[in-house]
Amino acid sequence: MTDFLNEYMEGVKSKRIFREQKEALQAKVVTLKETYTSYLLTLSATEFYPNTADIYGDQNVKEILKGTTAELTAEQIDILNAMFPELLQTWQEPLNQKLVQLVSQQAASEKFVFDPSSVLDLVSTSFLCSHCVNHMQAKQTMTHRCARDALYVYGKLADEEQDLLKSTIKEIRWNMNNCLAFSPITSKRIAEALEGCLFDPMTTTVAQIEKQDPIFECLTCHNVLSGRCMMRWSGMVWIPSILVIAPEIFSLVLAFK
Repeated sequence: MTDFLNEYMEGVKSKRIFREQKEALQAKVVTLKETYTSYLLTLSATEFYPNTADIYGDQNVKEILKGTTAELTAEQIDILNAMFPELLQTWQEPLNQKLVQLVSQQAASEKFVFDPSSVLDLVSTSFLCSHCVNHMQAKQTMTHRCARDALYVYGKLADEEQDLLKSTIKEIRWNMNNCLAFSPITSKRIAEALEGCLFDPMTTTVAQIEKQDPIFECLTCHNVLSGRCMMRWSGMVWIPSILVIAPEIFSLVLAFK
């Protein structure tokens, strides 16, 4: 009987400690988000940044948030603020590696040949979100809402920490719901459209085409009432015609802005 009671009380104690730690962590995660959001307000609004769930994924940040106290000290908040600049400098490289892995997963079956060192920079490299069915370039995937917002994740997550982030600050770590995938079909169509407009799809980067800012015309979208359908390169990448009709429907109207 004594052994049974001891075992039972140990179980009760473990559950109580876990509950206290969880409640304390929830409070500190909210403070982390508030502190991080305040820090982001001091930076350029045109840059891409990780969300709080990605920041929490850093082991050093987790160490600061450990313990059963429900509040972060002023010293801990200062340490976090001092860590943010370095975290923002290094967060993109792991994401780039994951994006290249997404390309690799589809490349073999679709006979898609690519250079891992440059594939993410190309205009013709397209990713698809299975939730909103939008196509996008590599850089856009990094802040895509469906890949970061807990609104698109249903039910309890197996990972306790991720479930806590989901329920507390409504965020998840980037693409943990696997909504983003490389789209070889769209990439091929974009490449063919670029080639038809005298751009080399194997070398034309997003930076280059943004600098040139060419104007394209969709030959199937114009009509008597609306006139000719003109667009910048980003419009050509997004327009449904490139997916359901043929890349030949585009014409290069103006090579430079």
